[in-house]
Amino acid sequence: RAAIDDTADPQQLWLSVDATSEQLAKAPALEARDSLELTDTAWIERNAQFYGVARSDPNADDKPPAQVTALATTDVLDEPVIGQGDTATIAQLEDILFGLGSPPVEYAVLSYGGTLGIGKKHVAIPFRELTISAKPDGQWVITAPHNSKTLTEQQHVTPDQYPELKLRSVRLRIER
Repeated sequence: RAAIDDTADPQQLWLSVDATSEQLAKAPALEARDSLELTDTAWIERNAQFYGVARSDPNADDKPPAQVTALATTDVLDEPVIGQGDTATIAQLEDILFGLGSPPVEYAVLSYGGTLGIGKKHVAIPFRELTISAKPDGQWVITAPHNSKTLTEQQHVTPDQYPELKLRSVRLRIER
Protein backbone atom coordinates (compact mmCIF):
# COMPACT_ATOMS: atom_id res chain seq x y z
CA ARG A 1 0.00 0.00 0.00
CA ALA A 2 1.34 3.43 -0.90
CA ALA A 3 0.56 6.81 0.59
CA ILE A 4 1.16 10.30 -0.73
CA ASP A 5 2.06 13.17 1.57
CA ASP A 6 1.74 16.65 0.10
CA THR A 7 1.22 18.54 3.36
CA ALA A 8 4.79 19.62 4.13
CA ASP A 9 5.68 21.57 1.01
CA PRO A 10 3.31 22.02 -1.97
CA GLN A 11 6.33 21.96 -4.32
CA GLN A 12 7.43 18.50 -3.10
CA LEU A 13 5.71 15.16 -3.24
CA TRP A 14 6.66 12.27 -0.97
CA LEU A 15 5.54 8.75 -1.70
CA SER A 16 5.77 6.20 1.06
CA VAL A 17 5.37 2.47 0.74
CA ASP A 18 4.12 0.27 3.57
CA ALA A 19 7.08 -2.14 3.40
CA THR A 20 10.48 -2.56 4.98
CA SER A 21 13.68 -2.30 2.97
CA GLU A 22 14.15 -6.06 3.50
CA GLN A 23 10.70 -6.75 2.00
CA LEU A 24 11.40 -4.49 -0.98
CA ALA A 25 14.74 -6.23 -1.57
CA LYS A 26 12.81 -9.50 -2.06
CA ALA A 27 10.31 -7.95 -4.50
CA PRO A 28 10.35 -9.03 -8.17
CA ALA A 29 12.95 -6.78 -9.81
CA LEU A 30 12.80 -4.89 -13.07
CA GLU A 31 16.04 -5.81 -14.79
CA ALA A 32 15.39 -5.87 -18.53
CA ARG A 33 16.21 -2.88 -20.69
CA ASP A 34 13.26 -0.46 -20.78
CA SER A 35 11.54 -2.47 -17.99
CA LEU A 36 10.23 -5.05 -20.46
CA GLU A 37 9.05 -7.18 -17.54
CA LEU A 38 6.00 -4.90 -17.43
CA THR A 39 4.82 -6.58 -20.64
CA ASP A 40 5.48 -10.14 -19.37
CA THR A 41 2.32 -11.79 -18.01
CA ALA A 42 4.27 -14.19 -15.75
CA TRP A 43 6.28 -11.33 -14.16
CA ILE A 44 3.10 -9.28 -13.65
CA GLU A 45 1.45 -12.26 -11.95
CA ARG A 46 4.50 -12.82 -9.63
CA ASN A 47 4.55 -9.11 -8.77
CA ALA A 48 0.82 -9.06 -8.02
CA GLN A 49 1.15 -12.15 -5.80
CA PHE A 50 4.16 -10.67 -3.96
CA TYR A 51 2.25 -7.50 -3.10
CA GLY A 52 -1.04 -9.32 -2.49
CA VAL A 53 -2.84 -7.38 -5.19
CA ALA A 54 -5.71 -8.81 -7.20
CA ARG A 55 -4.52 -8.45 -10.78
CA SER A 56 -7.59 -9.39 -12.76
CA ASP A 57 -11.14 -8.12 -12.84
CA PRO A 58 -13.18 -10.32 -10.45
CA ASN A 59 -16.01 -10.37 -13.00
CA ALA A 60 -13.73 -11.60 -15.80
CA ASP A 61 -12.33 -15.07 -16.35
CA ASP A 62 -8.93 -15.84 -14.83
CA LYS A 63 -7.07 -16.07 -18.12
CA PRO A 64 -4.20 -13.58 -18.29
CA PRO A 65 -4.27 -11.10 -21.15
CA ALA A 66 -2.49 -12.22 -24.31
CA GLN A 67 -0.35 -9.10 -24.30
CA VAL A 68 0.18 -6.35 -21.79
CA THR A 69 1.27 -2.98 -23.08
CA ALA A 70 3.34 -0.75 -20.84
CA LEU A 71 3.87 2.88 -21.66
CA ALA A 72 6.68 5.03 -20.31
CA THR A 73 6.54 8.82 -20.50
CA THR A 74 9.80 8.73 -22.45
CA ASP A 75 7.96 6.75 -25.15
CA VAL A 76 5.57 9.59 -25.89
CA LEU A 77 7.11 12.91 -24.83
CA ASP A 78 8.00 15.10 -27.82
CA GLU A 79 5.99 12.82 -30.10
CA PRO A 80 3.59 14.27 -32.69
CA VAL A 81 -0.10 14.62 -31.84
CA ILE A 82 -2.57 14.02 -34.64
CA GLY A 83 -5.84 15.95 -34.78
CA GLN A 84 -9.08 14.03 -34.50
CA GLY A 85 -10.32 12.90 -37.90
CA ASP A 86 -7.05 14.12 -39.36
CA THR A 87 -3.75 12.66 -40.48
CA ALA A 88 -1.74 15.84 -39.97
CA THR A 89 0.31 16.66 -36.90
CA ILE A 90 -1.27 19.53 -34.96
CA ALA A 91 1.09 19.58 -31.96
CA GLN A 92 3.70 17.72 -29.96
CA LEU A 93 3.18 16.14 -26.54
CA GLU A 94 5.41 18.44 -24.51
CA ASP A 95 4.66 17.33 -20.95
CA ILE A 96 2.46 15.14 -18.80
CA LEU A 97 1.30 16.55 -15.46
CA PHE A 98 0.53 14.25 -12.58
CA GLY A 99 -1.81 15.10 -9.73
CA LEU A 100 -2.55 13.74 -6.30
CA GLY A 101 -6.08 12.62 -7.02
CA SER A 102 -7.74 10.10 -9.22
CA PRO A 103 -6.95 9.78 -12.04
CA PRO A 104 -3.29 10.38 -11.21
CA VAL A 105 -2.47 11.87 -14.62
CA GLU A 106 -4.29 15.18 -15.00
CA TYR A 107 -3.07 17.19 -17.97
CA ALA A 108 -1.25 16.86 -21.24
CA VAL A 109 0.65 19.94 -22.31
CA LEU A 110 0.79 20.22 -26.09
CA SER A 111 3.05 22.59 -27.98
CA TYR A 112 2.43 23.97 -31.45
CA GLY A 113 3.72 26.65 -33.79
CA GLY A 114 7.07 28.34 -33.74
CA THR A 115 10.23 27.55 -35.62
CA LEU A 116 13.05 25.50 -34.13
CA GLY A 117 11.44 25.85 -30.71
CA ILE A 118 11.21 29.65 -30.88
CA GLY A 119 7.71 31.05 -30.55
CA LYS A 120 6.10 27.75 -29.53
CA LYS A 121 2.77 28.03 -27.78
CA HIS A 122 1.60 25.62 -25.11
CA VAL A 123 -1.91 24.48 -24.23
CA ALA A 124 -3.13 22.22 -21.45
CA ILE A 125 -5.88 19.69 -22.05
CA PRO A 126 -7.18 16.93 -19.77
CA PHE A 127 -4.96 13.90 -20.30
CA ARG A 128 -8.02 11.65 -20.62
CA GLU A 129 -8.82 13.42 -23.91
CA LEU A 130 -5.74 11.93 -25.55
CA THR A 131 -5.88 8.57 -27.26
CA ILE A 132 -2.60 6.69 -27.31
CA SER A 133 -2.40 3.52 -29.33
CA ALA A 134 0.38 1.24 -30.50
CA LYS A 135 1.08 0.57 -34.16
CA PRO A 136 2.21 -2.93 -35.19
CA ASP A 137 5.80 -1.65 -35.52
CA GLY A 138 5.83 -0.63 -31.84
CA GLN A 139 5.53 3.12 -32.48
CA TRP A 140 2.89 5.11 -30.62
CA VAL A 141 0.12 7.17 -32.21
CA ILE A 142 -1.25 10.05 -30.13
CA THR A 143 -4.51 11.72 -31.14
CA ALA A 144 -6.36 14.63 -29.57
CA PRO A 145 -9.99 15.68 -30.08
CA HIS A 146 -8.92 18.94 -31.71
CA ASN A 147 -7.84 20.33 -35.03
CA SER A 148 -5.35 23.14 -35.55
CA LYS A 149 -8.08 25.79 -35.06
CA THR A 150 -9.71 24.37 -31.91
CA LEU A 151 -6.28 23.67 -30.41
CA THR A 152 -5.49 27.41 -30.42
CA GLU A 153 -8.73 28.01 -28.47
CA GLN A 154 -7.61 25.83 -25.54
CA GLN A 155 -6.12 27.15 -22.29
CA HIS A 156 -2.62 28.46 -22.97
CA VAL A 157 0.00 27.87 -20.30
CA THR A 158 3.51 29.10 -19.61
CA PRO A 159 6.12 26.33 -19.79
CA ASP A 160 8.01 27.35 -16.64
CA GLN A 161 6.07 25.19 -14.12
CA TYR A 162 2.69 26.09 -15.72
CA PRO A 163 1.65 28.71 -13.11
CA GLU A 164 -1.80 29.08 -14.71
CA LEU A 165 -2.70 25.55 -13.60
CA LYS A 166 -2.36 26.56 -9.96
CA LEU A 167 -5.49 28.68 -10.36
CA ARG A 168 -8.73 26.84 -9.70
CA SER A 169 -10.58 29.02 -12.22
CA VAL A 170 -8.19 27.95 -14.98
CA ARG A 171 -8.46 24.26 -14.08
CA LEU A 172 -12.25 24.49 -14.15
CA ARG A 173 -12.12 26.13 -17.58
CA ILE A 174 -9.96 23.27 -18.88
CA GLU A 175 -12.23 20.61 -17.43
CA ARG A 176 -15.40 22.00 -18.99
